[in-house]
Amino acid sequence: MIYRKKSNRDLCERFQCSRQTTSKYFTKVLTAVLKPAKEIIIPPSFDVVLEEILMNPQHEPYFKGCGGAINGTHVQASVLVAKAIPFRGRKGITTQNVMCVCSFDMKFTFVYASWDGFAYDFWVFLAALETPRLEFP
Repeated sequence: MIYRKKSNRDLCERFQCSRQTTSKYFTKVLTAVLKPAKEIIIPPSFDVVLEEILMNPQHEPYFKGCGGAINGTHVQASVLVAKAIPFRGRKGITTQNVMCVCSFDMKFTFVYASWDGFAYDFWVFLAALETPRLEFP
């Protein structure tokens, strides 16, 4: 099976309605799906250290109190040509800098995806720490 991105235009064709109608109802569905997110998506307790770490003398002194791992990556971005310059990456493609935090059981606990173009991982990390509305764990 070949995965193909679906655009608003594809949806209009599929459901035989205008772009305005498709956009309106897409927004309504997205809003409805996101409403219960704070009740359904509950971050883990960062006070709990995995048993594999506590029971292994090679790991315990170094990872004691550690809640997970942080790393940054670049994700390809689709932006308007007029707005593409800040998103230009080193290899000429448009990218967005994303910082992710994972717990040791490989679950995402925090994602910060609002940096366009080039930025050091440390800059993104500091911005996440200094922005209270992000509620960085």
